[in-house]
Parts: sequence; structure tokens; C-alpha cells
Amino acid sequence: MPGHREGPARILAPVEEQYQLLDLNKVIEDTLFLVTKQALFFNIKLVQNLAPELPRVLADGSQCQQVFMNILMNAVQAMDERGTINHRDA
Repeated sequence: MPGHREGPARILAPVEEQYQLLDLNKVIEDTLFLVTKQALFFNIKLVQNLAPELPRVLADGSQCQQVFMNILMNAVQAMDERGTINHRDA
């Protein structure tokens, strides 16, 4: 069928970016929630210190969450199966 994608081609198809004004603290909180169980499995505690007055940013929420997830998972994997990761907004 023309235009119909199946298998890996469908998975690798570009996703349309959806830019909107984001509350980065919300994106970070949601990401920390997703990563916390994985971190606890490695005896790693995640601590968040979010700045209450961060301005909203125009960005794609899914892409921002993926970036934060990658950074946090890299930090978890780099630790020696124990410790604390502190997140602090500037």
C-alpha cells in the first residue's frame, strides 16, 4: 500500500514536534518520577531542589523529557550502585 509503513520504518518515522510553553519543573518532576524506581534498584537516591520561579520555555515536552531522562539515566549508570543524585535548578 503506498504511504503505508510497517515494522522498523514506522518506528523510525520522524515524529512531528509539538512546541508549547512548558513548565520545566513539571517536566523534571515527571521525569524524576519515571526514573526513581530504576535508581532505587541501584541503591541511588534522587533529590530534587526545584527553583519555584523558573520562566516557561517554548519547547517540545517529549523531547525535553527525553533529554532529562537520558541525563539522569547516564548519572544512575555512572554511579557505583550507591549514592545520591541531586538535581538543582539554577
